[in-house]
Amino acid sequence: AKRINHQWIEALSLDRHHLASAWVGSATSNILEVSNSGRIIHSYHITNNNQNVGDIEAIYDDGKYLWLGTFYSGLTRFDPITGHTKSYKLPSNNNLWGRVNELHLYNNILLIGTSSGIALLNLSTNNATILPDPSGIKGPYSVLSIAKFDKDTYFLGTTDGLIKLQFRSNNPSPALTIVAGLAGTGAYPFM
Repeated sequence: AKRINHQWIEALSLDRHHLASAWVGSATSNILEVSNSGRIIHSYHITNNNQNVGDIEAIYDDGKYLWLGTFYSGLTRFDPITGHTKSYKLPSNNNLWGRVNELHLYNNILLIGTSSGIALLNLSTNNATILPDPSGIKGPYSVLSIAKFDKDTYFLGTTDGLIKLQFRSNNPSPALTIVAGLAGTGAYPFM
């Protein structure tokens, strides 16, 4: 079996089907299933409409599909059994939705950290929404990381600082609160 050689690794996720392996996303539109010894079990080249998806920035394994956040193609759902992909167009405040940096699952809602803020994809309805900038200043902020704090609370590491996302009972839209940071600058030092 082959080993990973000189690939820029962008994303990692434990494989929910084979506990002794992990999914690895690379900067070359590849998803690798890798054993705990570093050997490649399977390698998949991911495309949408016969075009490379670009760097695979984030992976979330829901037990059936791999959800892939990419640099150029936004959100892609990949079925490792059939090899089929499905691309999802996300709403945007600034047309920069193409880059997906981070993914998490809350109940049946996929939290998608994008270069245009936080998007939510309801997996039952396939409806996606992007939440407004919590500072009230119209302008993009990039969500770079998402961490679950408790059952209904997540923290977002963003280009505007730290933002708390709180799901509330009987309210379909979560609350966003700036905890610390640049408060609405929307700065993109690297974009």
